[in-house]
Amino acid sequence: MVALACVKLAVSDTNPSGQRTSALSVIHLIQAAEADYFHAHGRYATFVELIKSKQLAQTATGAPQNLHAYFSLNLESESEPVPGFTLAMDIPADGATYKLSVERPGNCSLGFRADDKGAIYEDKASDCSSGTNTEDASVPWGPADIDQAMMPTRANAPCPLSEVLEGVSYRARELEENLQKFTAREQIEHLEIGKNGKQRSGTSNNFNYVAEIFDSEGGAYINEYRSEIGGAATEHVPLADTGTAAFALVFLPHNMEEFVITCEGLTELDARTVWQLHFVQRTDRANDFRAYRINSQLYPVNIKGRAWVTPDTFEVLRLESDLVAPIKEIHLDREHLVIDYGPVAFPKRDVRLWLPDSVTLYIEYRGHRYERRHRFSGFQLFSVDTVQETKGPPPTKTFNPTKTFKRTDLPFSIRPSFLRGGP
Repeated sequence: MVALACVKLAVSDTNPSGQRTSALSVIHLIQAAEADYFHAHGRYATFVELIKSKQLAQTATGAPQNLHAYFSLNLESESEPVPGFTLAMDIPADGATYKLSVERPGNCSLGFRADDKGAIYEDKASDCSSGTNTEDASVPWGPADIDQAMMPTRANAPCPLSEVLEGVSYRARELEENLQKFTAREQIEHLEIGKNGKQRSGTSNNFNYVAEIFDSEGGAYINEYRSEIGGAATEHVPLADTGTAAFALVFLPHNMEEFVITCEGLTELDARTVWQLHFVQRTDRANDFRAYRINSQLYPVNIKGRAWVTPDTFEVLRLESDLVAPIKEIHLDREHLVIDYGPVAFPKRDVRLWLPDSVTLYIEYRGHRYERRHRFSGFQLFSVDTVQETKGPPPTKTFNPTKTFKRTDLPFSIRPSFLRGGP
């Protein structure tokens, strides 16, 4: 026997893009509530059971984005919590699995499917030629928002969040203590992407890179310097980003206080089992972690993201982040950051650190799309007069950062990461 529940989802936003985002938020909330219910009862629940058991409310309090989805529901009506979408849940009698579908019927129909594995699939919209769909007609570009695409997690593996946070915090402090100054070879590609999703223009330059991490007034801060190899004139680009090499310092204790961090469970990343963490900027704390600079004026950027952490050593293998919301006053519609880390051994210091292999930044700014790719190699760790070398060939010559490097971007001590934009 199969339990089938059909209800309506309320979406107060009449804009199709807003309706899509709202529907996805509710799906994420239901998936999280089902996982919590399964851990407590050993089976999955119908939507009505999630409401009556108060599991939906309890799960919603765990993260701000889930709480927003919960408040969008009209729980006084079991059949139509919110008009606009039809929700159906297919659950077998033993409650061992579930299938969830959310559909918006009518012109420009929209549908999503999800299951107990954590996957979400979007059905292609249909009958949108009438012009009722106001979503951007341009070709999709870049990775999906982290709250719209989630890697499936194991439902039967409860996460020891406090232990994981203690571990990643230890690794962040280790990074801070050992990377007081380091250098690397860096390649930066700056691409402009057209509305059709194809590259319109691009530049590629190589740099000697120096970063200094230091403590000041209870926080960790970073200064970055770059010197272009070859000294050739660089074509002006409207964006420059800094701080990405030390973005993992988000897990320092004083930085973690700015975020709500939850553990979504175990998943697979590049054939490795990892904990999947979700973080989002708190609204009741000042944001001094990330900002944009436009014509010498700073605009704090609230971010959300995910981190994938090894369960045995608590190393961060990958970080991704997005804007919590577009920043209308500077016309910043999107920022998606992807950082992949790899191990770097420094034998003379008897230490191995996970440092960025690659960083990719996707930005929609003033109607333009930009993609910036960073590739690092040849890391050198400075400790007094001793230089450690690893991860690729060393630079061909010795350089003095105070003389040959131009300081970029940081107008004052701001926690990483910092990005500058121009008009």
